[in-house]
Amino acid sequence: MAANLAVFGLEELWGGSTFFVTLKRMGAASGPSSLGAEAWRLLSAGYLHLGGRHLLLNMASLVLGGMYLEGMLGPSRLLLLYTLSILGSNAALAGLYPNTLMVGASGGIFGLVGAVLVLACHPRTPLPLRRRIAPLVCASAIAGFTVYSACECGQGSSNTAHLVGAALGMGLALTGVLLWRLPWPGFREWRSVRVSASAAAWVTVACLGFGIGTERPWEVREAEAQPMVRVELPGTAVSLAVPAGAAARAEVEDVSEDGSFAHVVYGDVLTDPLAMDVTVERLEEAVPEERMEEETEALSDKLYGEALEPTEEGVRMEVMPRVGTVGGRPAVESSRSLGALFWGARWVFYRGRWLITVEVVRLASGLPASWNWRMLEVARSVVVHEEGEPPWDSCTAWNEGRTGMCPRGPW
Repeated sequence: MAANLAVFGLEELWGGSTFFVTLKRMGAASGPSSLGAEAWRLLSAGYLHLGGRHLLLNMASLVLGGMYLEGMLGPSRLLLLYTLSILGSNAALAGLYPNTLMVGASGGIFGLVGAVLVLACHPRTPLPLRRRIAPLVCASAIAGFTVYSACECGQGSSNTAHLVGAALGMGLALTGVLLWRLPWPGFREWRSVRVSASAAAWVTVACLGFGIGTERPWEVREAEAQPMVRVELPGTAVSLAVPAGAAARAEVEDVSEDGSFAHVVYGDVLTDPLAMDVTVERLEEAVPEERMEEETEALSDKLYGEALEPTEEGVRMEVMPRVGTVGGRPAVESSRSLGALFWGARWVFYRGRWLITVEVVRLASGLPASWNWRMLEVARSVVVHEEGEPPWDSCTAWNEGRTGMCPRGPW
């Protein structure tokens, strides 16, 4: 309980317990990476909670199930049961729901619930009936209420975690894997149980510390906490500035061999305050400056027509494509909601022989207001620098208005 409460306090301090960016950076699990390179998230996610109500329900359940089991099993086996249940339930979720952000102690708590159900009902448990009824009723009530709540909220993934955790707890109790004194009093207490429990405690601390230390969740509180760094789109003459955290998570989607096309994604919207989807395409001829407005108007009409076509469910336009400016030059601006959680702003513009599309995606709520202006500044930072041709540079105007904040390198 102390560990869960301490981690929850850090969540609130570093952006809020309902803010996905903070949760992911503190160790929430999501996707196949949790079963591979970031397996530590399977354990750290069990000590994070989505809001105060989530924490309160889990801690109340931990008290009801934990007090009964700790008296029977001792603290070492209780901790080992709790840890194994968290790991098992989160591993199942990561495999079955790869696009779900996983947080909460529910898997571990339902491991305790499953063990309580077995030990309270087992005929060889040397406890009088009156001492079995209350734990049995409490465990059944916890199981029924949480499963019902998850169904009402449409959270199938939560029920999966509950069921897997309960199955693990029941299985460990039935098979005696943790060397229970009850209902198998003939088994000796092995020192390895205490050693394993101690190892589980230190591994838990290490997982939480690794998430906080490497992901730096405190940086999301203010825009200034992450400097903008200039990145070049592979094989092209185009570069732009993105937050440092997003630059570290660049993913090259597609790049042509001749350098005429590139599609790169910077950042993860569940990890970084902003994620950038950038596409550049080299044209056969450069768009002359005197025709820039005319060509941009034609581009706006084309994109407007495409926006009127049916889109996938959950995606709707908030601002239809229209002609505006980026760095003092014409550009087509638009914005859209991507489901209920995400919002994206898009800029499409010609710069010399390049057609450039920059879409910046962020969570619809939760980010400090200081991150809002960064979306436009990503688009304004685009530079086209080809040998033998004058650079198309939005940074100059941007620096004049924003006191030199646009990174100009590497030239």
